[in-house]
Amino acid sequence: MGKPRDWYAVVFLASGPRQSAYDYPGDYELAADIIARGRAAGLQCVLANDVHYPLDYGTVMPMVCYLDRGQKLPMVPVSVCLSARLEESFEWGRHIAMAARETGKRVGFVASGSVSHKLVRGPDKGPKPEDEELDHRFAKMLAAGEYRQVWQWLPEFAKAAEPEMGGRHLAMMMGAIVESKETFEATVHAYGPSSGSGNYVISLLARGGQP
Repeated sequence: MGKPRDWYAVVFLASGPRQSAYDYPGDYELAADIIARGRAAGLQCVLANDVHYPLDYGTVMPMVCYLDRGQKLPMVPVSVCLSARLEESFEWGRHIAMAARETGKRVGFVASGSVSHKLVRGPDKGPKPEDEELDHRFAKMLAAGEYRQVWQWLPEFAKAAEPEMGGRHLAMMMGAIVESKETFEATVHAYGPSSGSGNYVISLLARGGQP
């Protein structure tokens, strides 16, 4: 089957009479559809229908802190594969967007992770000036709706700024954005340091009113 780092996992947050519920509900149909699309495209992936599957804080915190404090919205966590190229992560974003569109539901996508990510000791320390400049360039291009330009520039950005997870979460986000064929109204909420990394909070709302 290969090592876990070689695979993508789409997690269905299961609950039922024989299972211990997560604090968040899941969406089995959406999770299963994402996996089906990945398999049809020849991508290595697995549906992790397991109540004991651990959730990383980077998955939970954006929801609890910014999007859903009441923990009522269904959530479908998607892993980031350390062995994947940026192009593969981009393709996963496209499959997620296509699956979301087919549901007819209002679906949001959260890319959780730092931009520049050259870690040092000291939670108050930010990126080097040249890396912070790259972070700001990324955010400005995203906010300006230059989605394809961001995607084309991402490999260069990833090499220079060393974003978290090699920028794979950003590649997946760009795949979802490009595949949505939407234009978005961007709001930059914050940018701050954490142990040498740069961290943006940016929301995108489709101009038609759907995120």
